[in-house]
Amino acid sequence: MKRRIAILGILVALAGATALWLRPPWQTAGAAPPADRALAPLGLPPDGPLRIVILGTSLSHKGQTWPETLVRRLETCLDRPVELRRLTRPGAGSAWGQGQIGAVAKAAPHLVIVEFAINDADLSDGVSLSAAHRQHTALIAGLRRHLPQARILLMTTSPALGPRGWIRPRLAAHYAAYRTLAEEQDVGLADLYPRWQALPDLRRHLPDGLHPRPETAERVIVPELAEIVAAALGKTCR
Repeated sequence: MKRRIAILGILVALAGATALWLRPPWQTAGAAPPADRALAPLGLPPDGPLRIVILGTSLSHKGQTWPETLVRRLETCLDRPVELRRLTRPGAGSAWGQGQIGAVAKAAPHLVIVEFAINDADLSDGVSLSAAHRQHTALIAGLRRHLPQARILLMTTSPALGPRGWIRPRLAAHYAAYRTLAEEQDVGLADLYPRWQALPDLRRHLPDGLHPRPETAERVIVPELAEIVAAALGKTCR
């Protein structure tokens, strides 16, 4: 009898895990609305390119096409060239980002987009919420020290499902910490996590449970980023 009860317990646990794999997280917990935070005005000369650096993870790395799509959209609506550089690495977290401050400074960007929460939240090689806060605070301070005129935009990214989600049980808390950090540090925030959560059939858009299909990433990320950047220049990309 005890053995049967133990087996039943295992089956129940497996069923629950399977449900979490198939069911998007907003169906098990209420999703907060987006908490975007505007950038301070971008002071650019009348001519010349807008320079952007993306500092982040595999969600912004080569293979994801949304950065190039963002450039095209901004060039169209701003009527000026846009130069973009990716300083990204699969598996990277905010500690790695701190080591890239010099490389960011060499690119002399007007805007730095930062996204490390997805990997800071990883139980295997991430960090605690308090450590992530310290490392992001140091990263922002370093960027400001080397690039006092540049604007910084934190970005929350997509959910993680199945095994990729199981090793990130506090991902939502790391994303919530970006909202707090943006207020504390007076930087911009593109809060995309709720927008990802609102997608129907989310599992179809994250085939490996972590990395979005490039076309879906373009659809979710580009319109919001373009509008935030355009607003900092007194324009719109809607």
